[in-house]
Amino acid sequence: MAFAQSKGDSYTSFKFGFEFGEQKTKIAKGISESQPLVTSLSVGIEYGYFVGNNFSIGIALLCPYTSTPLAKNNNDWLSSKTLGVGINPNISYHLQISDNFYYKPEIGGYFEYGNYEEELQNSTSYDTNYKGWCAYLNLISFEFKVSKDFAMGVNAGALQYVTTKIEDVSISRFGCVFNKGEIYFRAYF
Repeated sequence: MAFAQSKGDSYTSFKFGFEFGEQKTKIAKGISESQPLVTSLSVGIEYGYFVGNNFSIGIALLCPYTSTPLAKNNNDWLSSKTLGVGINPNISYHLQISDNFYYKPEIGGYFEYGNYEEELQNSTSYDTNYKGWCAYLNLISFEFKVSKDFAMGVNAGALQYVTTKIEDVSISRFGCVFNKGEIYFRAYF
């Protein structure tokens, strides 16, 4: 039995996001060094409303944590860490593939603010605040409706533009990311 999303329907979601990886650098023939990449985790809640059949707008509150390796100190990696709070407006289209399975591309952005800490040598650190924003397009996004009122979904990868500002320094990046994902559990009402 198919469960359609109709104009006027609403939902709430619990979201868990993640990003991780490792980079290997070839130093010489037969010798390589591994460097961990960015590790990010986030949790959040979302409210959404269907403004048309299969077409929703949503807003999420997120709590992201990120750790980025900066340099090697003896055998340990020194890293920067952020912990913040963010808001994520988004727009989704729900295209039914089979009875309870939907393709769900999403476009959105998020704005976040929080604490930035950078580990320095000699067991010292540097603390300040950061702010940032991102615009994204999720094209690898699917949802499975377990029942009329409950669904689970996954977003895997995105095309995104990200800017982070730490004091007077801005860091921007653009590209496709495939080591980033999100799992969510959704209740419809």
